[in-house]
Amino acid sequence: MNKFLLFIFSISVVTTLFSCKENSITAKQYHDEVYASVDTVVKYVFVLDNDLRSKSKESKASYKRLLELTNENIQFVEEKGSFESKDKKMQTASLEILTYYKNYSEKNFKQAVDIVQKDTISELEENQVLDIINEFYDGESKYLDVFKKESYDFGDRYKIYKAQTSKKN
Repeated sequence: MNKFLLFIFSISVVTTLFSCKENSITAKQYHDEVYASVDTVVKYVFVLDNDLRSKSKESKASYKRLLELTNENIQFVEEKGSFESKDKKMQTASLEILTYYKNYSEKNFKQAVDIVQKDTISELEENQVLDIINEFYDGESKYLDVFKKESYDFGDRYKIYKAQTSKKN
């Protein structure tokens, strides 16, 4: 009888430990997917930035792609929901920065793209484009700081960094 109770106890301990491990992996997957949705847009902002600074006609295509990516990732994060239907801090921070990208792009980057698409650009217009880019980064910094902090805090709350195993050679 004692062996049977010990066996049942052992099974329950292993199951509990496995459940904790699975929870961490799920948290990591959630984190990585939501983080990647923002990171994808951030990377594409740099593409548009480069096109605008170089006055490239490609800026129009980059602008359209940035809007597509932003809208797709807003929808993705909304559909992803909060983690385990209770922790919505990561989702909220992601949606705030993605919405900033969308709103700024639709209003300000659109204006910059329109300027760059002209055959000739005056020095004043060139400075307007640079001002639009610089204002973007000034505004982005507060959202990006909140997003990065929440990303770190989420990882800390769910100990996702400790859930990874390292391979030994």
